[in-house]
Amino acid sequence: MWDRNDLIQHRSGNFKKLFFVFTCAKTGNQDAIECLIQSCKFDKEYTAFALFYILPYLAHTLHISEAIEMIKEVGKRSPSYAKFARIDDLL
Repeated sequence: MWDRNDLIQHRSGNFKKLFFVFTCAKTGNQDAIECLIQSCKFDKEYTAFALFYILPYLAHTLHISEAIEMIKEVGKRSPSYAKFARIDDLL
């Protein structure tokens, strides 16, 4: 069983790794971009974070086709996400 400090350290460590990969992706590093795309999959631990912060960046700023398709798929299930993720701007 996790105590609160272990949970905080676990989340903090994973966030730091994800942020580092995000920083690398911003430079065009294809491995980092692929890692971020994988982090947006529904079976990953921080999917909610990835869907709200990473996926829109990959779609709107880097124009990654797989990210655009993922946003559209999530938007079909959630009109509020579609609006948040500005899907109409991607069409």
